This record gives sequence, C-alpha cells and structure tokens, in this order.
Amino acid sequence: MLSFALITHDEGPRLRRSLAALERGLLPDEDLTVFDLGSTDDTLPELASFMGPRAGELIRLTRPDLSRSEAITLARDVARHPYLLVLDGCDLLISEALDGLRRVLAQEPQAVVLNRGWGLGGVDAILPAPDAARMATLGSDPDCGALMTLTPDPDRLLIHAGLAGKLAKELACEACASGTPAQDWALWQQILTRAESVALHPETLWISPLPARPVAPVFTAIAASPAPVEEIGRMLSWAEDALIFAAPDEAPALLQAAQEMLAALSPEHVAALPDTAPLVPLLAALTRDDTALALTHIALLLAAQERRRNDALCAALAGLRHDLDLALPGPAYLRDLYDRIRAR
Repeated sequence: MLSFALITHDEGPRLRRSLAALERGLLPDEDLTVFDLGSTDDTLPELASFMGPRAGELIRLTRPDLSRSEAITLARDVARHPYLLVLDGCDLLISEALDGLRRVLAQEPQAVVLNRGWGLGGVDAILPAPDAARMATLGSDPDCGALMTLTPDPDRLLIHAGLAGKLAKELACEACASGTPAQDWALWQQILTRAESVALHPETLWISPLPARPVAPVFTAIAASPAPVEEIGRMLSWAEDALIFAAPDEAPALLQAAQEMLAALSPEHVAALPDTAPLVPLLAALTRDDTALALTHIALLLAAQERRRNDALCAALAGLRHDLDLALPGPAYLRDLYDRIRAR
C-alpha cells in the first residue's frame, strides 16, 4: 500500500536519527528507494548498512544534480505500492502516525493531504504547520473545497499512482522546493481538483528543518493572479501561512510587496474582500496610505511568529534539561559514591 523514497546528500549526524525513525515505521512489505546525490561524508556507509536485506534499493549518484521531481518520477517507476511518501535525509518521520495513515490509505483515495511540522535547530524544537488548527476543524471526511484552503504545499500531497499517471505533465514540478508560490498553488489546486476522491491525515507525519524562504514573492504572486475575489481571499490566507518562514529583517520587503499587490488589485477586488480575510488590518492601513501603521502590522505579525519560534526553542531546551537531569548523577549519588570509595 505504501512505498517510501529518501533523498540524501551529506546529511551528517542527522541521518542516523532519520534512519532510526524509518526503522520504527517501515513494515516488512513496504519498500524504500534511496537516492544519494553524491555524498562525500559517511552518509553512504550508513545507508548501505541500513538497507541491508530491506526491500528496495540504494541508487548512488556522483553529482547532486538530480532534481526532486526527477527522483520522485524514478521512485514511482520502481515503487511496489500505489502510494509513495518522499522524505529528505534530514526529515524525521513520526512512526506512530503511520498506522493512522495506513487506515486512510485502505480507503484508496486518489489524493491525501498530509500534515508535517517544522523543526528549529535540526528538528528538536518543533513548530506546528500554520494550518494545523484549521485541519483539526475539518473533520474526518472533508470535501475538496475545504482542503483547498489549507497551506498549498505540494510536498504534503500523497498521490495514488493512478492519478500520478494522469497528471504526469503537471507533476513534472511536483514538490519542488524551488518552485514559485504561483506554481505551488496551481499544482495544489490541480491535484485536488482532478482527484476523484480526497482524504485528510491531520496527525503530524514528519518534521522538516524550517527553511529560509522569502515571503515577499507570495504577495507578488497574488498581484499577478487573475483569480476572482473569493480566490484572492484564499490566497491571502496562504500568504499569512507563509509568514512561518519570515525573518524580522524582511519587514521592509514585505511592506513594499504588499503595497505593490494592493496597487495591482482592482478596486472591486479590494472592496469585495471579506472583513474576516487574513491581513485585513495591513490592507486597510495601506488603503489609507498609512505606511507607518502598515509596517507596524507587519512588525506585529513577524513578532508573533518570532515568539512562536522562541516558545518552541524554550520547550526543546526544557526537555533537554530534563533529560540531562535524568542522565547525569546528582550530588547525593556522587557523595555516596565518594564515601563508598573512601571506605575501601
């Protein structure tokens, strides 16, 4: 039912944790295809030892120029099962969530929207997906329209091989980390629209390191979109989701991109945006040409995001301290050990 693909390149110490998580999650009949893109550290020996008698194969390339979409295409060709979950070597699979996913796949949906978290400092400090709360409200059988409102991340779409064959051209850019927002949005909508049956797996399935990804292009994509007003409102929601990747020093670029977006939208679009649309205070300030207030709204949004990152880091540090306290001997133990040694 489920095949796996892993893409690695000089993963270093993180690979061992990733492989250990895969070890716990893989069933005996589930195959794994590993693409190593020319690693020069100890990644290859680790992978060779891990694969051993497992179903699947390790494909070693000498140069890191295989695109993600090409790797996915190759992995689909050799996968034993109709669903292919693609991970990077630094991703951490949450093996406990796989049983729930397998129950969803038993219904044979053509597409499944997955949930992944974002990790800071590796993957120890975890930020939930920005649409995780929205996912939780959709219930067990959401329709395509409801799923369309979630963050348009093609990496989170698990597609049946039958649908993948029908969408071969569109999937040529599947899950490209370098894809533009407009490309990701178009692919997201294309897959969910073309799928005859869709499903949702809201439990976090894997953790990826939080990438550095500029957010201003999201506003640029909205400005260039010919979509009707209801879709513009959805795109603004996606723009707010994208702030999870933003850094505080992006505020000036975000302000300029938001100004250009508002100038590109027609007055009818602006007037018809619902009061509940995300980023409404920002747009309202820009409509009044109050750039100082608009910049303040952007600063508050980025500050809130920075607070979430700090909270995640604090939680990780607290967990680390707890583990150290359990692992290291306390003063009473050391004193007792000292007294016993002296008594000899």
